[in-house]
Amino acid sequence: MKSMKIQVEKKKEGNNAVANGRMFLLFALIFAVIFITITFAKPSSKVNENSNLVSTTNSRATPDCSICEAALLASNERTLELEKRMLEVEQRLVDADKKLLQFHDPESPNSEAVDVTAAKIAEVEAETRAVDAEKRAVDAEQRAVDAEQRAVDAEIKETSALRGGAAEINVLAPMLSRVIAPVAITSQTFAKNPGARKAHVTQCAGARFEMFVHDPALCKFISAQLLAGGWECQIINPIAKVMTQHPGESFMDIGSNIGAFSLTFAHLGYRVFAFEAMQYNAELQVASIGSFPMKGELNLFNTAVASETGGELCVHPTGSVGNSNSGNGQVSPGPCKAGDEIVPSYAIGDIMKQYSDVCIAAMKIDVEGYEGHALRGAESLFTNGCPPCAVFFEYNKEYTLKAGLPARVVFDFLSKRGYVCSHITGGDWKCLNKSPEQQQRCH
Repeated sequence: MKSMKIQVEKKKEGNNAVANGRMFLLFALIFAVIFITITFAKPSSKVNENSNLVSTTNSRATPDCSICEAALLASNERTLELEKRMLEVEQRLVDADKKLLQFHDPESPNSEAVDVTAAKIAEVEAETRAVDAEKRAVDAEQRAVDAEQRAVDAEIKETSALRGGAAEINVLAPMLSRVIAPVAITSQTFAKNPGARKAHVTQCAGARFEMFVHDPALCKFISAQLLAGGWECQIINPIAKVMTQHPGESFMDIGSNIGAFSLTFAHLGYRVFAFEAMQYNAELQVASIGSFPMKGELNLFNTAVASETGGELCVHPTGSVGNSNSGNGQVSPGPCKAGDEIVPSYAIGDIMKQYSDVCIAAMKIDVEGYEGHALRGAESLFTNGCPPCAVFFEYNKEYTLKAGLPARVVFDFLSKRGYVCSHITGGDWKCLNKSPEQQQRCH
């Protein structure tokens, strides 16, 4: 009996020792789970931050040069692959946690024998080390993607600095720069102009260049005359005279249509800022910029100009096949009619905040009655120390009143700032800056 009692007590002691050992292993493995979770929580949030950064970067307008676009696309695809791999890493962590719980939860239907062997613990530890190695690889590849992104940004900056072969073009909505590489002409290039033609311009201001124009059957005024060699030389020539007197200054073309004025001065070597609301016209000008190298620089904004930035305006085509002037359009605040283009509106002064030390030597405005709104939105150009020395504009009383403006709004705006206006021909006027403050620069 005494021998049996001793054996029972020893058995109890053995069971207690086993129980204590199991409890120790349970606490050790729970601690390991907590350590793994804490260790990898922070890197996961870092990847999420990088993901948000990539998303923010992708939301902006990226440079439209084929090399830069390809590099950015490849970088973004690699970032997506990294995010997928990170999700797989996190899933493996969850699986490891589940395995540990199954080892120690008797209530779990998939639980294994309570006696956790060293082999099973080693298996979990090996999985943890594998996950850690995978995480380091993901971090290293993310750093490589970041470096690649910086290289692409540097390439974009370097390309933007070039002048000549590829012309710089700024497109609003959003208001960010992009560079046009030489255009490979396809059917998509002229989606709105399937009958586009190439014109050889030779008649105005000594400029000789090529540009794209509308089908002359639809545009018997501007396009047909450009195909014959030139358009409105009686206005371009006096503008050229002003520009010659200010070789370091810029030309501004408000209502640039297909680019007869803006392309002329860009090819003569000047820096040009052009604004055209109608996509029907802007499409041809973009193709001309990208296809034919120029000496100067042409910044084109496909937007309507207004007294304030914000909202949208309607552009109603005032020309048609019937009157053979399909490139004309009139801006109005709405309501828009069938066939109208709805375009964002910007004040020119807000757009020009992107540029420093810009002096406009000559400005041409032809926006079918919206000239007064355009000037009000460009008022900062007249108070920045180097206002335009000459403003050329087309005056149409009927269109001006339809735009909700006083009939003499343009004349009043300019005369208050020291300009003296004279009639050229038809509806075209020339106003010269005669203010005492600009006597040395403009006279």
